[in-house]
Parts: sequence; structure tokens; C-alpha cells
Amino acid sequence: MSIRLIVDGYNLVGSSGAGVLGKGEALELAREELLEALRRYKRMKGFRITVVFDGSGPARSRAAPQPHKGIEVLFTRGSEKADDAIVRLASGSPAGVVVVTSDLEVARHCGRLGVTVMSSQEFRKRMDRAVMEAFKGYEEEDEPDPRATTEKRGPSRKLKERKRRDRRRLDRL
Repeated sequence: MSIRLIVDGYNLVGSSGAGVLGKGEALELAREELLEALRRYKRMKGFRITVVFDGSGPARSRAAPQPHKGIEVLFTRGSEKADDAIVRLASGSPAGVVVVTSDLEVARHCGRLGVTVMSSQEFRKRMDRAVMEAFKGYEEEDEPDPRATTEKRGPSRKLKERKRRDRRRLDRL
């Protein structure tokens, strides 16, 4: 099953630690840098990525994602918020979907739908690590999995199926 990432755009921009989001050219530059980083990540991992930004425009119809260098970019229209658009997109087909957001309300709602959720900060770390590993030519298989052991350490603590599924999805990121 392929993974589809639905990213809360401004939330991920804010996770970079660059400070408060500005307006105008600074905000446009931050969006472009984010889209370029996601494009590199997509090229390495092959995931389908949709980035959702709060936007403005006529409320006549819902906005549709527009392609931008292989990434789907969606600017919301009218009174629709990016949070609402993320939940709408995720609810359409929750299998294989990972939502990247640090908004607790969106995370809870998506979790109830059966969607895997990752915080923007954690995704930023994984994305940066993947880019760095690709740059260095590092393979993930070079390091042993710290969870892999044959030694029994007490009673079985098998995770529930949903937690195991979420872990499998997140391990692929």
C-alpha cells in the first residue's frame, strides 16, 4: 500500500524554528522553501504529498489541489480553513494516509477516522534526516533496529492492531 501524506503547510513551515511567520515576500519564500524540501523528500520516498495552506478567494466552490513540482498544493477558499480541508481530504480514504500536523484538534479528529497522525516537528526531523542520509549515501539498514531482539523481557506487550499499523506507516517515513 502506498502512503499519501497530507501536510498542514503553515504548521510545518512554523516547525522549522525560523520564528513567527511573516507576511508578503517572507511568507512566500517560506512556502517555496517548504515545497522544495517536500519535493526532494518525495523524490527519495515516492509518496504522494498534498500540502494544504489557508488561503482566500471566492467561496463559490471548494479549492482543488494544484500540481507544483510533483507536489499537490491546495489553498483553501472562502471560509474553509486548512484544518477543515485536511480532515475532509483524510476522511475520503483513510487507508495509507498520514496527516502531518501539530494541531491537536485536527490530530484527534483524524485519529478517530483511523488516519495515522504525525506532529510537524517529528516529520521535519525525519524529512531532514532522510535528506541528510541521501546526501551522505547512508543506508538505514546500516544501523540495527533497537527494537529487534530475541531476548524475552517479561510478559507479552503486543500493541493493538491500530498502533502496530500506525507504527508500520511511520517507520516507512
